Amino acid sequence: MISKNIGNITKSNPNRGYTDVDNCVCLKDLHPYDFKIKYYEDDEEKEVIPYTFEDAIALSNIELFRGLTSSTGMIKKMHDASLKDSVEECVKALYEALDGEKAKMALDLLYDVEPEKLKVPTYIDEGLKWLEKELKHTYQDFVYAEPREVDAPQDLEVF
Repeated sequence: MISKNIGNITKSNPNRGYTDVDNCVCLKDLHPYDFKIKYYEDDEEKEVIPYTFEDAIALSNIELFRGLTSSTGMIKKMHDASLKDSVEECVKALYEALDGEKAKMALDLLYDVEPEKLKVPTYIDEGLKWLEKELKHTYQDFVYAEPREVDAPQDLEVF
């Protein structure tokens, strides 16, 4: 996840000649899943752009991650990132921690956090609402018919 004002993170991809963060910023107009958070309660809201599910989960649940003091592994890294002084520093720490470790975070999250305590990232919430609407519409397209009795089957030829 990146903040609009974060600038460049120095992790370069030599195959492309620019940073992965630059790539995310370039795609901002095509990526409508930014959202605003208050990093600390007395802060003003800042806009952030997720680049993975994992960082969207972390910043959607910043207070929860700050409270996970006995965690280890990736959740500990997310906790440490959540304690940074600014959202920009937090985003950078999340980005660096997740490099090649996304599966570990998912497993650690399942182990350390009760699912009902997690807030769903905005883009998933919107997707689920869209799906629910589509399913309701599709359901109305089917006609329900009462079951009727049928005669017993005739003797069937057995092969």
